Amino acid sequence: RCIARLYVLEDRSEREQIEQQLLYAERLSLLGQLAPRIAHEFKTPLQVITGNTELALEFLRNGQIDQIEPWLERISPAVDQMLKLIREISNLGKPSDSEEEQLDLQEELEKILDTLKPLGLIKYCKVVKNFDPQLPRVKGDPAQIEQVLRNLIVNAAQAMETAEEQILTLSLKASPGKNRVECAVSDTGSGIPPDRLTRIFEPFFTTKPEGKGTGLGLPIVKTILDRHHAEIHVDSTEGKGSRFTVTFLVLPENE
Repeated sequence: RCIARLYVLEDRSEREQIEQQLLYAERLSLLGQLAPRIAHEFKTPLQVITGNTELALEFLRNGQIDQIEPWLERISPAVDQMLKLIREISNLGKPSDSEEEQLDLQEELEKILDTLKPLGLIKYCKVVKNFDPQLPRVKGDPAQIEQVLRNLIVNAAQAMETAEEQILTLSLKASPGKNRVECAVSDTGSGIPPDRLTRIFEPFFTTKPEGKGTGLGLPIVKTILDRHHAEIHVDSTEGKGSRFTVTFLVLPENE
């Protein structure tokens, strides 16, 4: 005979709001870290614009109007390059609503690489892509999965800044049962000491030099992956590099 029932309710709204604020804060932190590179990337198209404008004006003052067009034509592509950078920077610092969709991880990785290349972050890395063909899709929030993958790629690139050989390897493969997709990001950087490897997902713990990291990136990666019922595994050897492997559940065929 049932005498009483005990119901336990947990209000997760405040917790989820705090997590969302942390996700946004980490995106802004990354934007701050990229600021010097962003300034450098703007410098080149600005020099193209000012240099060609000055030359065009000089021809105009000398009455050589037929000589102006080639110099003016070089300005438009430089402006387009700056506009593209501005759009990418704006998207990086923009808060986003959580919404799950079907995701092609190869498309996501290609999009992230296209975003980071103009900012110079992976400009000096040799990028190796090992993608299995016809991979199944996964289900997830596009902005959050992009944040996870971008964070891992940025970390890998930063780990190789002083390395003689800078090879960034991105791998995608399906599990034997085709029910999971493994995404691996590998670098040839300095690696992570064993005594620090167990702490890298702790909030505010960082292996980067002072002023280079906030210690929030990997904990937020772990939080996002937990939300998506995904797993992350790390292999690292000092002096040789690190490999972060994320395992996603495949989207059921009937969805």
